[in-house]
Amino acid sequence: MFNKIRVLAILSVVFTCVISCDDSLDEIFQESVQINREHLLKSIKITNNDSKVGKLYEFNYSQKQDTLLFINTTIVPGDDPEEGDDYQSPELKFEYNEDNGELKNFESLVEGQQGEEGIVYLDLLIPNPYNDPKPEFYVLEQDRYSNPTLLRMIVKEDEEVKLLYVNITYDTELNPYKPYLELAGVIEAADSKANISGRRQFFTSEFLPTFNPTNIEFWNENQLEHRYWFIPEYDEKYRITKANVYYKDDAQLHLSTKTVEYSYLDSTIK
Repeated sequence: MFNKIRVLAILSVVFTCVISCDDSLDEIFQESVQINREHLLKSIKITNNDSKVGKLYEFNYSQKQDTLLFINTTIVPGDDPEEGDDYQSPELKFEYNEDNGELKNFESLVEGQQGEEGIVYLDLLIPNPYNDPKPEFYVLEQDRYSNPTLLRMIVKEDEEVKLLYVNITYDTELNPYKPYLELAGVIEAADSKANISGRRQFFTSEFLPTFNPTNIEFWNENQLEHRYWFIPEYDEKYRITKANVYYKDDAQLHLSTKTVEYSYLDSTIK
């Protein structure tokens, strides 16, 4: 009897240790399910490191901060005044169904209208490195937190079909885009669409990661063709505040392409 009690006690200690060792990641994952207002974006500034021309995206919420109303986009000129002028694009307004609160204009928000780009997301930092404007993507593998780690990518270039793999790695901090997309109902709208493709599929639960991507590699069967990676900075609340985006293909050295800065409802970009 004594031996049985001792074995149960040991197993209890081991079980407690196993759970506690992974507590930090589990807490982050649970936090992403419940929208934390501290993680709602106030603005994003993306600057081209060559021309220094940037775009400033400003998020406007309801008074209670429980609804995203619209996003303003402003062109920020660089050091050379001829490289860009101040310009503010039309507001991207979020329209909701009065009966159930569901997002009504998902397609126009994601695809953009009248030549304007859609809502700001990670793909604006890492443009498609291939000539096919509409590649196909399929999720092959995910980690335990539903982050897609391996994608199949199909592109058509010069009438040739290329089958590629996209490897993605993450840190353990929250994806800064996900809270605003959840609040606005973008993810729910994307999940409700059948046979979704193109940019729209990036906003589905299957493709949208919980954590922040730090390395994205495009492979053919045997060779790395393109790579993007991020050098992030975080604040005391473990929110990403700034990242330098680097790019490399099989013929180039490391190039810094863009700098992105994030501010949140209780912070400002310095």
